Amino acid sequence: MNYFSLLGLGNLCTLIVNRGTLRRGSFLVSGLCWCRVRTMNDEFGTSVDSAGPSMPVQISGWRDLLPPPGELALEVQTQQMAERAVAIRMDKKNETESLRAMEAVEEKRSEFRERYETARKEKIAKGQLELSVSYQINDELRKDQKTRAKPPRLSLILKCDVEGTLQAIKTVLDSYNANDQVQLDIVSTGVGSLNESELELAAETKAHIFCFNNNASQRLSMMAKDLKVPLHQFNVIYSLVAHLKALLTERIPAVTERRLVAEGTVLAEYRIPDGLQKKQPVAGLRVDWGKMERDNTIWRFTRQKKMVKEREENAKSAANLRGQKQSEEEAGAKEPELVTVTLYEGKIQSMQREKLAVTSASVEMNIGVTVEDKNIRYKEDDHVEVFEDVQLMQQLNWTPPGF
Repeated sequence: MNYFSLLGLGNLCTLIVNRGTLRRGSFLVSGLCWCRVRTMNDEFGTSVDSAGPSMPVQISGWRDLLPPPGELALEVQTQQMAERAVAIRMDKKNETESLRAMEAVEEKRSEFRERYETARKEKIAKGQLELSVSYQINDELRKDQKTRAKPPRLSLILKCDVEGTLQAIKTVLDSYNANDQVQLDIVSTGVGSLNESELELAAETKAHIFCFNNNASQRLSMMAKDLKVPLHQFNVIYSLVAHLKALLTERIPAVTERRLVAEGTVLAEYRIPDGLQKKQPVAGLRVDWGKMERDNTIWRFTRQKKMVKEREENAKSAANLRGQKQSEEEAGAKEPELVTVTLYEGKIQSMQREKLAVTSASVEMNIGVTVEDKNIRYKEDDHVEVFEDVQLMQQLNWTPPGF
């Protein structure tokens, strides 16, 4: 029905006897586990030597692993029979897993073969060599693997006091559906006290350890600190889930948003010596809106230009409809159109106001601005926009059921 660990008793399991009589010292096999019943207590915590049908008891003596709830426990005569039964079951499990792995590999091979045959037929149809088909497919796969950005990852080791709580939390974790944002990797789960091997596993996999109603000892807490393993302890499931969501959210890469913070108009261009026998163009401008900052901003200088729009195609169509030769006047007809041309976009080199270096300017202030590109020439009425890049945190697209 349930299992957990207690200091001094080790792994314990609660079960109900279905038939026969369970006695202290009996050998049990359940799933991939076995035990020799060392202690046996009834539902009131009283030690008993035997238990009959329909009687719930709590027993200790399980070796290494514990059976999951709902697993049937069978009594055998000797320890050798128990160990042999577990070994046979383990072999069958490994065989089943191997078959599943082989089926997955075969499925991948079939998919690759299908792609190969399709590409091969295309090559033959085009008269190209068949030898390049396999290389082409593999090259495409390599490019896909390189270009596909892998999301960040959070590895987790979960330890609980009892099996019921562990299953409840695992149900919440099973609902996680935001692996495209952050991959949640459950390294291991278990019931009982935290041990050194789990700390070493966390250090190796860079995992966080979540302990629920199962506080780590002071020695293990110090060991976790030395190994730089994040150790989190909770007594409320809501707090555990909220903290997990916070850890996942902070791993989502921020999105950069470019925001317009100021605008201005060029009044005139000035040219000053730059110390290298050249003239440095300076944009004399007025701040029309917002606040212009010299540092950590992106400046854009644009100009409205009159361009011409060709009407040649329309003229040709009209001439064809009339059955006449297109006249030079129609072919050369053009229509003026205003377009915005970007002169420069990037950081500025300096900002001055009344011959004094400044770092910012507000509305109605006149300033002079230079950029590194000395080939930029400014004209009156050129438009100036100032942007800043803002890092926006993204929200995790996961809402656990019931939270």
